[in-house]
Order: sequence, then C-alpha cells, then structure tokens
Amino acid sequence: MKLWDKSQGEIRRVRPDREMAASILKMIDVRIRALNVLDKREFSSRIAEGYYEIVKEALTALMALDGYKTLSHEVLIGYLKEFFPEFTEHEVMLADRLRQMRNKI
Repeated sequence: MKLWDKSQGEIRRVRPDREMAASILKMIDVRIRALNVLDKREFSSRIAEGYYEIVKEALTALMALDGYKTLSHEVLIGYLKEFFPEFTEHEVMLADRLRQMRNKI
C-alpha cells in the first residue's frame, strides 16, 4: 500500500462524477451476484479475485465522488486508510492483502 500523502504524483484531481460512481455500484452488484453462485471449493481463487475487484471498484467510486482519480491500486488502499478512519487497520490491511493475492493469481 502507498500512503496517500506520498502518492500525489499518482493522483489526479477531476470533476466529481456521481454518474460514474453510480455505474460502478451497479457493476459491484453484478459481481456480488456472480460470486454468490460460484462453488467456493472449485473457484476459491476466482472468488478472492472477485472480492478484491469489488473493493477496488468501491474505492474507485468513492474517489470519483471526491473528485480524485488514480490508476494505482496501492494508492486506492492508501486513500481508504487516509479518508475513512471508520475502517480499522486490520480491515485496511485485509484489503491490501486481497490486492497482493489478486496480483499473485
């Protein structure tokens, strides 16, 4: 994970985009429904990858609402840590571990 304050070169300010965020949330719903029908034993790696994609997309939607954009998945996790203190350190690290696991898959 990259800390938000050390990632400014990888972050762009953009116009806040509610439509994009809403579209992403619809895709998240589709992903969740698709993951719920997969056999957990047979497709465990696809399920882990899918849940990371959901986290990534949710963070991308939040950034769109706040008027930010990044292509770095590590910066997305840093954004979560910086702006959402209601998430515990454990939850932030879980999101980062999912990112790392997805990269290894």
